[in-house]
Amino acid sequence: MNYVGEQVFDNDQANTATRRMPDYVTVDLKFTHQLRKLLLSMAVNNLFDEKYFSYAIRNAPGTSFNALPARERNVWFTVKYQFD
Repeated sequence: MNYVGEQVFDNDQANTATRRMPDYVTVDLKFTHQLRKLLLSMAVNNLFDEKYFSYAIRNAPGTSFNALPARERNVWFTVKYQFD
């Protein structure tokens, strides 16, 4: 489980904006299984498909902001083999 608290916008170093990027929680899972010289892995990032952003900037008057959406749920698999 990953928790990230509220954050200021990238161009708000003075912390003068009235809005902040909201906090969010993501959950990741990883499974591995060893079969002699073979290692199998499967992972799921952002299991519950939380919609969030971790980078945003606000306009000069501070009336709006632009944000880059973070990655949605994704799954990956790996296979490793140990050669002698």
